[in-house]
Amino acid sequence: MKIQTQKIKEYLLRIDYRHFLCVGLTIGTLFFWLYFPNALGRLLEGFRDIGTSFAYFLMETVNNTSKWFLGGLFHIDHGIVATVNELPQYSGTTSLPLEWEIFVEKWNAYWTAWANWDNVRLYFLYILLYTPMVAQILTNVFVLIWLLRYWLKRWLKSQPDVEFDEHGKAVNAAQDSIKLQKFREFTFKWYLPVKYWIKAFFGFLKLNDFWWKIWLGLWAFYFNGFAIALELISFLLYWLSAFDFEGIYRQVYKLALDLSTLLKVPSFTWIILGVFAFLVICKRTGDERLEHWVNYDRGFGNTRSLFTIICATVGAGKTTTLVQMGLLDCLNHRDRAFEDMLKNDLKFPNFPWINLEKSIQRAIENGLIKNLKTTRDFIHKRYEYFEKNPSCRRCFGYDYQHYGYTYNDGLKVSNVWQVIESYAQQYFIYISKTCMLANFGVRLDDIKKDLGHFPIWNSDLLNRNPELMSAYSRHCKILDFNALRIGMKMVTNNDYVYNFEFGTILITEIGKELMNDKELREMGIKFIALDANQRNDGTINEIKLIRHSATVDGFPYVVIRADEQRPESLGANLRDLFEIVHIRERSERKCALPCFALVDLIYAAIFNKFAQVYYQYRFQRSDNTLVMHLLKSFTAWTEHTYMRACNRYGYRVIKGELERGTQDGNLTEFKYYLIDKIIYARRFATDCYSGYFEERIAECTVGLDSLPEYKTEKATFAEMQQQNSYMVKNLLEGINKEK
Repeated sequence: MKIQTQKIKEYLLRIDYRHFLCVGLTIGTLFFWLYFPNALGRLLEGFRDIGTSFAYFLMETVNNTSKWFLGGLFHIDHGIVATVNELPQYSGTTSLPLEWEIFVEKWNAYWTAWANWDNVRLYFLYILLYTPMVAQILTNVFVLIWLLRYWLKRWLKSQPDVEFDEHGKAVNAAQDSIKLQKFREFTFKWYLPVKYWIKAFFGFLKLNDFWWKIWLGLWAFYFNGFAIALELISFLLYWLSAFDFEGIYRQVYKLALDLSTLLKVPSFTWIILGVFAFLVICKRTGDERLEHWVNYDRGFGNTRSLFTIICATVGAGKTTTLVQMGLLDCLNHRDRAFEDMLKNDLKFPNFPWINLEKSIQRAIENGLIKNLKTTRDFIHKRYEYFEKNPSCRRCFGYDYQHYGYTYNDGLKVSNVWQVIESYAQQYFIYISKTCMLANFGVRLDDIKKDLGHFPIWNSDLLNRNPELMSAYSRHCKILDFNALRIGMKMVTNNDYVYNFEFGTILITEIGKELMNDKELREMGIKFIALDANQRNDGTINEIKLIRHSATVDGFPYVVIRADEQRPESLGANLRDLFEIVHIRERSERKCALPCFALVDLIYAAIFNKFAQVYYQYRFQRSDNTLVMHLLKSFTAWTEHTYMRACNRYGYRVIKGELERGTQDGNLTEFKYYLIDKIIYARRFATDCYSGYFEERIAECTVGLDSLPEYKTEKATFAEMQQQNSYMVKNLLEGINKEK
């Protein structure tokens, strides 16, 4: 017995103590049944009503079927009466009239009263009775604000006793006042532990969600939620047989009686729940708007040419637009591969596709499949093996003898091996992590989930947790331009030559990489040269033919997106391939949350007022006080909440024009949405070429403040020479010639 007691104690000690706390909260919630004594009786009435309604529906269905098809041969006089229209015995009260006719009469009388000027005048006079109270409240608020501002100004002018050391530095700089020290002791001892415990407790409830589901069920029981659901089902069963339109108002009346229990809850509780519900609705509305705009952008990318160049002035957002288009192109390719796989799956619905998928995975692990070419070779070898001795086992277990070997789509006939080849390539594209190559770094955060069956990609870019970014982040592959050179190579012995088959290629500043004919002529670059250059590397021809390497089932899984300030920076031969996206306008950041303009005004008022107070305080003194600590903490909380909302639901609208690479003057206006959560979540560095300047400036031994200054407003000739200007050089040469 002692051993069993000891084991029980050890088992209880291993249980998280918060489970016992939840048990106590559940028991406490059960005691609220005393406050809602009608809940149980109302629930039993709901079960009674659904039972009688179901029996009535069943008997009436039998009688109607007999009447319509058998001439009333099996008519049953059941005598069952549906109790769903009876008034509940366990209910509250409501001001609604019991009968529909009385409701219509009072409804008409209410609106008729508004047509009477005396009633309208009395209504507004009744409202004016509250004017003195409102004026008194506003006056008191104004006086308090004035006193607070007066005290704040006096406090800012006060200075603490400052002691300086031998170096002239304040001894009490950054020291806490006595009140602030006591406040910090309180927060460290009580506030922060309680705050962290509450956060941990909510995390515990999130992991053990059965507790809050139990509490939610109990409160739904107290507020007649289950009874309302039973009554709704009961009336539907009854109405399908009786078509009782008059009974609809009776159900509305019963619903009002059931909801009257909500009046027992204190008003402040409903205010809190109303604010919470409003925030939830705003959040869902913002999420739906962003989802809609992301889908709009994906559709915009799908309708673009395979080759697109984005042109705009410096700072207009061309690289930002380029990155978001590239990210959504990757999603479009995966979705297209998934859709085409399903279509091929349905061509032979009895084919065990998982056997093919497992074979491909094993071939990838063994190094037999590396790209689409080796995927096709793998299927061809299996087909040759099948042709030598056809059997179901050699066809990945497919019983082609019973389920068919060919498929007729109305245009052509395909055998199962042709469909297998297409499916295998689409599956390789779908599971491949390599979806983007670029000449600058881009962070990717699509996550592949695989339980050993069929992998699923989580590509929800709008709901990533920044705190877990290091766990799921990857980066795009480095674009080796040798892979795009069909002619001369910059590096001859390169393992990455011809490695690109499918995916998204992003090239920033493409004109500086490829240049146009005028620039190449001025630089003296010729086709006949020993080294690779823009004339003999064949990049243009490779881009023209690149879609052929990535086409599966007639769809090219490849896009090239680039940006440049002017389309003329590219040669005409290459520019003709690209669709030009001209960015004409980029809006300021907006927020997808409804009613956010009011939040913007409140935040601006708080931030601007605090900025004035804070820097005046910093100018006057260097110690820390409790008042400033509280003001700064509140403003910081406001700032954090505001910025999280802006960053999560912020967006910008790009407006521009589309033009063909031939630049024939035909322009089509377009709109594009840049989503902050997608594009600014440490997605790429806008200063992607800063490494060059860092390496260059590292050689400089003089700082900016050490540069020579002009002695007067008019520069001397010696100071002009220090500019190392071409114009000054030409002037100096002219002077020397005159001499």
